Amino acid sequence: MASFARKSRTLGVPLVGSLLLAASLAAGCGSTAIDGVVVDHRGQPIADATITAMGTQYQALSDGTGVFSLAMPPGVYDVSIGQVGYVTVNHLQYDASERKRYELGRQELVGIPEQTGLLLFEEGEMALLEPGFLLRNTGGAGRGQHRAYCLDREASAVNQFKPGVATFFDHKSVGWRAFKLDEEGCAYRMSPNGPTSWGIDYNEKAEVSQEQVAEDLKIAKITFQAGEYFIANWDQGFFTKVSRKDPRFKGSYVKVD
Repeated sequence: MASFARKSRTLGVPLVGSLLLAASLAAGCGSTAIDGVVVDHRGQPIADATITAMGTQYQALSDGTGVFSLAMPPGVYDVSIGQVGYVTVNHLQYDASERKRYELGRQELVGIPEQTGLLLFEEGEMALLEPGFLLRNTGGAGRGQHRAYCLDREASAVNQFKPGVATFFDHKSVGWRAFKLDEEGCAYRMSPNGPTSWGIDYNEKAEVSQEQVAEDLKIAKITFQAGEYFIANWDQGFFTKVSRKDPRFKGSYVKVD
């Protein structure tokens, strides 16, 4: 039986612990095991992270150097890696269909931020976007009335992005919506559709996917195409004013090219 320098601890639950131990030992004799190392975004090892083949009883812990070895029968697994105070950014599915050792490599966990709001995640760091503002423009009368919520260009900082998917952490934010601005820089247009109600004339949003990864924490992925966007603070079903005295609506202006 081959011996391995890696150190890992295999977890079990009552009645199956001996089976897990046997599976871990068998991995050295040609059975299936997934090996890897858990680190933070700076490359520092994370000890005692739990590595789980989801929907099964098979688990392992990373050691003091972040190294782990997860032993289980051959198959295709959703692998979860977790530690208190950390989250994973990407879902991991792994094909371990053969009886051999698989090298998973470095698996990065991200620390849950202290800062709240919608935080851009880039190169391992999280940060709020620079602030931007919408102004409400009104005009017309009767059925010819209109309202438009348009970018205040002079007051808004530019957050420059490349086309593609941007990753954000939503940590206890009040709420937000990502709007694509029209040719006149407006995120939202309204006009009456009856004597007592208003309809929406323009309300195009960016493509967004969200995943709940911890209490009060979601990973949000926004797909940006070339153009201009406004990520608006969205509270109680509508844009959020800066304050009672300041009638502007707050958020962040994003330019993509």
